[in-house]
Amino acid sequence: MNRNEMHQDIHQREEPAIWRDSFALSDRGNLRGSNEDQFLIGVLRREMSIPQTSVDGLEDAVTSPTEDGVLMVVADGVSGNGEGAYASRVVVETLGEQVAEFVPWTAGTDRRQEKNFLEWMKRALLRCASKLRQAGVATENRDLATTLTVACVFWPNLYTFHLGDSRAYRLRGGKLEQLTTDHTVARKFCDRGVLNESDADFDRFDQVLWNSVHAGVETVRPEIQYHTLEPGDGVLLCTDGLYRTVDDVAIRAAVEEEDSSHDTCQRLVKEVLLAGGLDNVTIALTRFHGVDAISAGAGGGRSSSGGVELDLPVAQPRTEVSRASLARRTPNGSPSRSVAESAR
Repeated sequence: MNRNEMHQDIHQREEPAIWRDSFALSDRGNLRGSNEDQFLIGVLRREMSIPQTSVDGLEDAVTSPTEDGVLMVVADGVSGNGEGAYASRVVVETLGEQVAEFVPWTAGTDRRQEKNFLEWMKRALLRCASKLRQAGVATENRDLATTLTVACVFWPNLYTFHLGDSRAYRLRGGKLEQLTTDHTVARKFCDRGVLNESDADFDRFDQVLWNSVHAGVETVRPEIQYHTLEPGDGVLLCTDGLYRTVDDVAIRAAVEEEDSSHDTCQRLVKEVLLAGGLDNVTIALTRFHGVDAISAGAGGGRSSSGGVELDLPVAQPRTEVSRASLARRTPNGSPSRSVAESAR
């Protein structure tokens, strides 16, 4: 991914009266030679094309699509020397293709069909794992791995699918709520009461993942959650390059003080770089504005787009990849991260 790749889309929905303001931004940071993060913002629409009909005006009546949902994805490759970038690209590309072609995402708009939607999303995630395993075989590297955090919004329903230590947040009423759990060994030890954040070993174990999309694992174990949204809420996804550098207070302040998702992402990335920027950083933010907020000027301008937008290059197998017992990231002295062997 090139430096400062971004996507912006602001759209007005007919029913209910909600404006969506989406933006994503990725930066390689100050030390990394490449960016191993990937992101996607997809607009899900119900659309039908009628090439021929005897009913006058029917084409115009049904070919103007309405937005049904938003797909947000971030992924952070776990390794180094380009393997992480390849892993995250394969997984995000595959997920985008699966949602666009196979997942009955319209079922997500109706909670009575929730089970059907969730089953298909699980299949899509399994397909991502399968593609990564194939990539691992092609490159003779079974340690290809990536985090994956997905948010599907069908107003007012929010579904999250999560593996790894990237994060999903909900922003509401000046509060920043972490929705996902960090799938690190340190966090698991803390939950079991055998480790505290103040312990000397915390940082070391905090760089080891027990859950990810991994070429050496045949299945996926996503953390799946359901939440509801209200007008004025925001959904923020990020890789660990944000929250390990900028604290929750600064993230909340940026969201509250900036008028648009574009300005918020730009500000947060700038703060990461000014604070050192040891790691890649990727942020995807969607704000949901009510009519009153828009009439008061929130949310900036507006535009529209259709389809699932997959702004990623076609993944090509790498032929020269080093093999190691753990996939690590050790760029210029920044903290290394690995996938725990015991979690496979």
